[in-house]
Amino acid sequence: MKKMFYTIFFITGFVAIQAWAEELHLNIRNPTQEMLPFLEKKYPAWKTQNFSKEKLDQVLKDLQTLPGILRLEAFENKGTFEIQVYRRSRIKSINFNGNYSVSNSDLQPFLELNQGDLFQKSPIQTGKDKIEDYYRQNGFLRAQVKIVIQEIEDPKDKQIIVDVNINEGRQTKVTDVTFQGYQFDPFEGRKARKPFLGPYLESRLQGVEKSLKEDFRKKGYLKLELRGPEAKFSADDSEVQLIYTFENPQKYELEFRGNKNFSASDIEDDILVLKEYSSTNPNLTLELTEKIKQAYYQVGYARFEIATEELPGRASDSRRIIFKINEGPKIRVQSIQFRGSYSQDPAKYEKLFFENAPKLLYKRWLNKQDIDPAVKSFTSELQNQGFLQAQVLSSRIQYNAERTAVTLVLQLNEGPLTVVTKVDWQGANQISSAELAQQILIKEHEPLKLFQIETSVKNLKTFYRDHGFLEVEIIQDPEKFITYNEEGTLAEVHFHIVEGPLVRVGSIILDGNTFTQDYVLLRNLEFKTGDILTPTNIDESISRLQKSGLFNSVEIKTLEEKTMISDRTVVVKVSERNPGIFNMGVGATNEHTATARGFIGVAYRNLYGTGRGVSIRLEGNYNPTEVKFVESKVVLGYFEPFLFSSRLQGRINVTRASTVTNFDIRQASILNQQTYSVEKIISSHITGTWDVWSLATYKDFSLVSPPLFQESSVDIASTGLTFEFDYRDNPFNTSTGNFVRLTGEYGNPGFGSSKTIDYSKATATYNIYNQLWKTPIVWANSFRVGFLKNTSNRDDGGVPYDKKGFILGGRSTIRGFEAGTSDVFPSSNDLGTQTYLLQTQAQMGLFKSEIRFPLFGNWEGAVFYDGGYVQIANQHFDDYYRDSTGFGFHYLTPVGPLNLEFAWKLDRKEGESPWRFHLSIGTF
Repeated sequence: MKKMFYTIFFITGFVAIQAWAEELHLNIRNPTQEMLPFLEKKYPAWKTQNFSKEKLDQVLKDLQTLPGILRLEAFENKGTFEIQVYRRSRIKSINFNGNYSVSNSDLQPFLELNQGDLFQKSPIQTGKDKIEDYYRQNGFLRAQVKIVIQEIEDPKDKQIIVDVNINEGRQTKVTDVTFQGYQFDPFEGRKARKPFLGPYLESRLQGVEKSLKEDFRKKGYLKLELRGPEAKFSADDSEVQLIYTFENPQKYELEFRGNKNFSASDIEDDILVLKEYSSTNPNLTLELTEKIKQAYYQVGYARFEIATEELPGRASDSRRIIFKINEGPKIRVQSIQFRGSYSQDPAKYEKLFFENAPKLLYKRWLNKQDIDPAVKSFTSELQNQGFLQAQVLSSRIQYNAERTAVTLVLQLNEGPLTVVTKVDWQGANQISSAELAQQILIKEHEPLKLFQIETSVKNLKTFYRDHGFLEVEIIQDPEKFITYNEEGTLAEVHFHIVEGPLVRVGSIILDGNTFTQDYVLLRNLEFKTGDILTPTNIDESISRLQKSGLFNSVEIKTLEEKTMISDRTVVVKVSERNPGIFNMGVGATNEHTATARGFIGVAYRNLYGTGRGVSIRLEGNYNPTEVKFVESKVVLGYFEPFLFSSRLQGRINVTRASTVTNFDIRQASILNQQTYSVEKIISSHITGTWDVWSLATYKDFSLVSPPLFQESSVDIASTGLTFEFDYRDNPFNTSTGNFVRLTGEYGNPGFGSSKTIDYSKATATYNIYNQLWKTPIVWANSFRVGFLKNTSNRDDGGVPYDKKGFILGGRSTIRGFEAGTSDVFPSSNDLGTQTYLLQTQAQMGLFKSEIRFPLFGNWEGAVFYDGGYVQIANQHFDDYYRDSTGFGFHYLTPVGPLNLEFAWKLDRKEGESPWRFHLSIGTF
């Protein structure tokens, strides 16, 4: 009755208001968190002003659209219009009880609800059924799930506690697998059955069936019907026996005669795929024959013939099939003859025909089954080019005298060329015809090409939506969209546009940010109240919020979607991530024979809900074979998301590291560095970073006594800019797109460098990724150039080359060369000293090319080439260019591939190792 009352209330709301005073004050009882911001934005003076009855009716309708509201009650109280808000219940907690065999995290997704969500009954009931089904699939046939909903009354909110009570029962066990209709036990004893005994799982049943079929195929049973399993359960369902029935099992021996292009093993393994083959077809011979015939046709043996003979087999329980093959020659399609009515050059049409033909016919080999699809594609292409009435009336093949090649004869009726005489716009009131005409491919006085119609409609919709008309529709009435003259030679195109409203942001409601403060979301949005709303600023806002790392999911939509309302309420719904992060890992690489690695990282990325973050990371390496020295690195970081209350982001990183920098002379370095950076996310694809000030203090020392070099220390202070343009489909496992990084750096004593250090440095990187022939094969290429110049006027001024110079060698530059050794280029031997100071200028170029192809599962293979050069003014090298080639195996993970790569130097010098093995994570 209550629900009916409230329904009647809203239907008759306007009538009720008629009885009230002309102007009433508005009061909201128990408002939700979205209500007050909404009212302040849409009705700024709502707390003080009086409302007319018509306006109050509109307020009620507006409030009812907000999330989290169960119902509203409205009544007059001494000159005040009171609105009592009854909120929808939110879930306070979800508790699982009795699930001893399955974890909470495994069961939680079945409910499709999380803590803090608005309560809905339908996911609860559906979740109950899914959990019970999940238990049944895992052998708990008598599992029962009961969900208890507890309501907690709160002065502001009604909250729900969801208790999921599970009675798992006993897990059913498979105790035996038996067979009927077969003369011996396929498992040949209890021991072979063991993998199939145990919990009664669907995966176990699939495994039994798969194993049986594999076993029968190995024994030559190509025809087999497997029925079952029939399941015999014990009284309490705790045990089950599986019974399989074999019907009409038959062994076959296959013999091939006359086959030359395909060997017998090719036919069995690649064409018939006998290792995976079983059939219930009563005419097995015909089925196998058709497979062989199609395989030959598909490689161009158009005159292929095959006969079969079925005889008793060599074994008493088998049959023998003899396939008598006459391959004939491969038939070449040497030309096409066009006959009939057409206006274009036949050579042009022949090229067009083959370009749109199936793969084999495209290569000019005859497969008769390819002709009809090729003719249809050719006809469609002619229609796309404006010959709307084009037809291929007939097709036939004409053999040459030797019957080794054919001419394809097509009877073509091209029909008239249809020309567009007029393009007009109906319903286009907000955007001019001239602007719209620029968006379409269809032009007046040009041929009407059908493929241009769909593209033009798509372009128009995109153009309108980018200008804020989110509900635009292009009506394509078959009778009115395109009209023709009687001959079909002339056409008029009429675009009927329903523009819809120009959508503006009337108000913004935030949902789901229970911890994160509102301004963190609002400052990441690409729109504000009063702005025109477009798909672009919605997508950019989602991208910015996702890049913040604070949310698992982000959704932005309007409450008034698919209506004619212009000023809309935009709802930004987020699901927050756990702000605390802890990770650690250990591993090893083959660098310098063997190196053990480990790290621990702790971060908190949403301090007090402000989006600010702090982090600490500790890394350690140890090489027990060449240099027994513990390398360490500690990095402290702070992140400020809104520097100076703007959308600039600030970072502070402080690093202390001790590393082996030259294994040949046993040199180690201690680095103390602090960097202050400002970042700007320009768009979802473009990021700019300014390292405002960076100071790095290096102290080089020897690990052996007496030292092989003079110990030293140096300060390098710099400022630098970096721009990144990232259009990759995936930053970790990329298959398409491109990536560009441009960097510029300047160091000077005025920033805090040692007085001898004054330099400028610039680098540019361009990576491009393409999928070859629309396959999973990826061709990745990387181009890198760099320039470094000493700008110090001092006689003793120079850039420490081992700190800032271009050195090629290692997985990230040229594989096959070992970083940190004399293997690199230029090495200390090339430079003539261990502590080379660049007093002139240097330039670098690097090219990496790699073809990646799938192998199986998450494994892929790769072949690659790396090459690069370094030139230093006034410095002579015997070989300025070094390169290598090799192959590798990559195991794909969500954070990039694990790489095992073998690389060989192509211009190896005396004393250098011919090849190197690289073990690493990540790729270019």
